[in-house]
Amino acid sequence: MRLKRYAYLTLALAAALTCLPTTAAEAASQRIWGVPVYGQYPELPAGCEAAAVTMIMNWAGAKVSKSDVAAAIARQPMFWSTDGILFGGDPHEGFVGNPFEKEGSFGVFAKPLVTVVDRYLPGRGVDLSGKTFDDLLRVIDNGQPVAAWVTNYLEEPKINANWRTRYGRTITWRSPEHVMTIVGYNDTQIIVNDPANGTVRTYARDRFRYVWETMGRHALTISFKPQAKFSVYQYSRMLKEFPTYEEGVQHAKMWDHAKVVEKSTGLTKWDNYPARVTQNNRYVNDFKSQTGAIGFAEKYSNAKVIDVTSGKVIWNNWPKLVYQGSRVIKTYAWNDVEAAIAYGKLYANSRVVDSATDEVLWRFQ
Repeated sequence: MRLKRYAYLTLALAAALTCLPTTAAEAASQRIWGVPVYGQYPELPAGCEAAAVTMIMNWAGAKVSKSDVAAAIARQPMFWSTDGILFGGDPHEGFVGNPFEKEGSFGVFAKPLVTVVDRYLPGRGVDLSGKTFDDLLRVIDNGQPVAAWVTNYLEEPKINANWRTRYGRTITWRSPEHVMTIVGYNDTQIIVNDPANGTVRTYARDRFRYVWETMGRHALTISFKPQAKFSVYQYSRMLKEFPTYEEGVQHAKMWDHAKVVEKSTGLTKWDNYPARVTQNNRYVNDFKSQTGAIGFAEKYSNAKVIDVTSGKVIWNNWPKLVYQGSRVIKTYAWNDVEAAIAYGKLYANSRVVDSATDEVLWRFQ
């Protein structure tokens, strides 16, 4: 009789469980709990990026508001026109516009927000841009939420602007750009915290993947512990890696001919290589570092920065010349190499030359 009673209770419990409603979140093969949900309004009408990342930052232990995060993002200018070419700021380097103002604002990509994360959680911001969608899901599997660049309600991405940055990068902006925080998934759906309305939402997994890829594969997360982000070199020999710039510089100062390189970009952020600045091939000043020399040289036209040790020109802002045969047919600003090459392609027997070094940057094939 007792066995029958236990069997009856087991069957009743199983029946009760099957009658409970099962949401997509409950059925998810992976679900991260404890990630707060913040709406971007009313403070940040153009600041979905900041709101989405603030969710992850607070989950990771940083007590910070979405407005503080938005205010900490580097800014980039809006548009200007030169010779009929539209120029503008670089969302890879900062927010184009203002996250606190809807009108006239565009947005920002992951890298500048990783910098903000590192300000509060040193060495823990991770730029996932350029990874595959499966890579993002593996991050979720590891228990880390992901901020992903998509569109509002996964609407079809549409190109609404193209411009060039000061340093020659072409920006293709697709709208309606939006960032959501992925907190889980299953075989058919993605679960997100959506700053558009401050709620948890589910979207079809294939549709989410398509929109994310079309929008350029921008994403970020926060690691559980500091990551090695800066490498210290002496000449070409790597000495040590550090999670923060400050730690890297402190170590590099112990060595001569040392430099601190940002691993994600390959850019030198600090060095003690002696350098010389010239203008129109006339001596201007000597510096203890190449980065310091470049910062100084940017104030002058026709300037060069020369590595004192090797005698090589490591930076210059001299014009770029388009030749056809031996004749100069057009001159471009030092940072407009892409435009110079595009113009050179219109003519046979043409080449683009750096007027500071006479180096051929491109040649008609």
